[in-house]
Amino acid sequence: MPEPSANRQAMSGTLETERAEGATTGSTIRRGALGLLKLALTVAVTWFILDRLGVGFADLRDLDPEAWKPRWGLLALASVVLLATFLFAASLWGAMVGDLGGPHLSPWASIRVFFVANLARYVPGKVWQLAGLAYLGRTVGVQSAMSAGAAILCQVFALAGAAIVGTGALLAGSEEMRRLGYGALAAILAGVLISMVPPVHRRLEELWRRTAGRGLPGEVRIGALFTLRWIGLYLIVWVGQGVAFWLLARSFGQPGSLVTLGPAYAAAYLLGYLVFFAPAGLGVREGFLIAFLLPVVGAGGAGALSIIARLWSTVVEVAPAALVAAITLTRTEANRE
Repeated sequence: MPEPSANRQAMSGTLETERAEGATTGSTIRRGALGLLKLALTVAVTWFILDRLGVGFADLRDLDPEAWKPRWGLLALASVVLLATFLFAASLWGAMVGDLGGPHLSPWASIRVFFVANLARYVPGKVWQLAGLAYLGRTVGVQSAMSAGAAILCQVFALAGAAIVGTGALLAGSEEMRRLGYGALAAILAGVLISMVPPVHRRLEELWRRTAGRGLPGEVRIGALFTLRWIGLYLIVWVGQGVAFWLLARSFGQPGSLVTLGPAYAAAYLLGYLVFFAPAGLGVREGFLIAFLLPVVGAGGAGALSIIARLWSTVVEVAPAALVAAITLTRTEANRE
């Protein structure tokens, strides 16, 4: 006959197992509910933008399909330019790691890590890309804190570059929009200058270190020239992406100058990113892009071009990233054998 103490231990173990299973089930339900909430919010925000603009599916139905056949040479050129900006941006993560005192990575190592981790952008939440970089960075000798710290700074400078280029979308609009654009540009430049004031700069650096976590070298100091240099590098990225989007529009025979379409693309990205619950700004970015393109190409053209731009940019980003991931996995498996 079992001892009472053995029975109690067995019952205790059963209860612990049931609690663990209940906690796992509850966590799964919460994650599912949170995902549905984010989806609902994304749809609501997108619908609100389109409703205010008076744009609907009827505008797309009225388009002539024959007029939207691309000129493949221009489309290929647009894709090459966009891919070049993606590769350059990916290499900047490795350059940032080196500037912060980490190991000096080759462009291929930086691209391999950043491209694969960047696939996590399509998962709701902004932390997954950082988590992917922190994990994959260790494969090239970069500590998790350094990977995350470099990624955070790269994203800050990327958003600053998008904001500066994106103000051009306001400057190309009506008189009221131009006043707003000049005000936004003045505010951005003032923010950059204020961030260089030593007391403010030290506070921002402390915030960055707390966000990135432990493991960052204490002797690294981010000075004013560092800030200007990195904003300048990401301005190159956004000017390049603006050129790529302009070429995309031209490949489909759409009107609009480079100084109109390029800033619209950057501004839509920035606003879509700030809506944090939308994965990769899906839907929301398109809504803002339609708003900026509406005066240039009309409702139907703006809607079609925003959808095409999303599919185009996703393919140009994801296809090479998947190829890089496959090559990396193949090499890893070969090294294990």
